[in-house]
Amino acid sequence: MAIESWMDFPILVTIVIMTRSKVDEIVEARQKHRQIQREREQTEIDKLIQGQYDLEKEFKEATTQKERLTQQLNDNAEKQTNLLRVVEQLTEKVNKLETQPLHPKGFMTSSSQNVSNPFGNLSTSFQVKADIDIGKFSGTEPTPSDELNFDQWCIDVKSYQSSYPDNILLPAVRKSIVGKAKSVIRHLGPSYTVEEVISVLTQEYEGVASSDVSFKDFYQLKQE
Repeated sequence: MAIESWMDFPILVTIVIMTRSKVDEIVEARQKHRQIQREREQTEIDKLIQGQYDLEKEFKEATTQKERLTQQLNDNAEKQTNLLRVVEQLTEKVNKLETQPLHPKGFMTSSSQNVSNPFGNLSTSFQVKADIDIGKFSGTEPTPSDELNFDQWCIDVKSYQSSYPDNILLPAVRKSIVGKAKSVIRHLGPSYTVEEVISVLTQEYEGVASSDVSFKDFYQLKQE
């Protein structure tokens, strides 16, 4: 457009300034649009990267869980195999036991004879105790007619010592001691031997006798 007069110049300048301002606005708008677009693209890229990371993480977790479950299945399979083997062994053992008799051959004949009386011949034991007859001794002076003095009592007890052990002889010895003599042996306590009884009574009554009966006469009286 040709400038017809100098009067139009200000108008032209104004138009140019306005046009330039408009261009700047357009350029700025385009720049903002591009910036927003780049930010959106970057956001989408970040989302894609995060999504890929999450998928990889989930994949690893799933793989780990799969391996763990596979291992558990293998362990259970091995345990099941072992249990089946044990069951088979027990079944075989039960089958063998079912075919065997409850009493093996010869058990009721030879074995029963050996174990039927674990305490030995009880009647013989009672007979042994009944054969021991020791005269009474109380330590009383003078010696009563139905008792023995200490020397006679010692001879009576020692006559049995070579034939019977303490566990059989001791009850008879204890039964033969009465009266004051019985109180003398009380301090021995619950367990003592025949020799200990003789020793204690010897210290108390040795040499004390109420009669002059000789050993020969004593044995004659025992036989009567």
